Amino acid sequence: MVAQAWREEGAQPSSHGVVSGVLTSLGVLTFTLAILSILPVRHHASDMSKPLFTYLREMQRGGVFELDEATRQVRDGTRHAQPRHVHFLENWMQWAAGFVYSPLRRTQDTHRLIAGGLAECSERSQILKGIAEAAGLPCRFVGLNGHVALEVFYQDRWHFADPEYGMVLPFSLRELEQPAQADYVRDALAITVRNPWVTEHYMEILQSAEDNVVFPVGAAISPRLHRLEQLCAGLLWLLPSTCLALGWTLRLYRG
Repeated sequence: MVAQAWREEGAQPSSHGVVSGVLTSLGVLTFTLAILSILPVRHHASDMSKPLFTYLREMQRGGVFELDEATRQVRDGTRHAQPRHVHFLENWMQWAAGFVYSPLRRTQDTHRLIAGGLAECSERSQILKGIAEAAGLPCRFVGLNGHVALEVFYQDRWHFADPEYGMVLPFSLRELEQPAQADYVRDALAITVRNPWVTEHYMEILQSAEDNVVFPVGAAISPRLHRLEQLCAGLLWLLPSTCLALGWTLRLYRG
């Protein structure tokens, strides 16, 4: 269109005009994709995860937090699946970067995880962490030889919460590692799991203390990936803004 208009006037488009048109078009396109990235979070939640969104909003508005109920909501509001990849419309820049660096295909964003409805242990723990922190409670991830759960400072002490199995225990991980707590944990698992093999495997990874890790309070499950995801979220809006600004600047300069 720009070239045609110039030909009608008997002149050739300048390099500034071509670059301005390309930058403006790119800015409009990427800005549209950035706008679309908001939609999956707000409007594309599955029927299963919509109650979980409602529960999160209640906590953000000062609702009464109960750890057992929150853990149950996370387990019922998500379906165990692996992996849960970032969709093109959620963040096209992170989606594209995931082909270069595959861990970026995953997300640690609580809202996107809820909207997707698919989560494994670390992602379910991330959702529970987001809900508990919305209620003003300190949280920290715990790693059990590849399995991820959460500790929540609730009712004046650390509680161990595992939304993958819908289990909440009024002890910290370090307390649960002790042999004296073995029967207590088995009884709790018998209620939520009801599978002897799973129970014994869980006890094995729980009591192998040398493999267990307690994360700092508030830390992301993968701080580096969390920073990269935040960077992609920022660039999602910075790129179209920069392209539009440069495009209009060149247009004014040519004029």
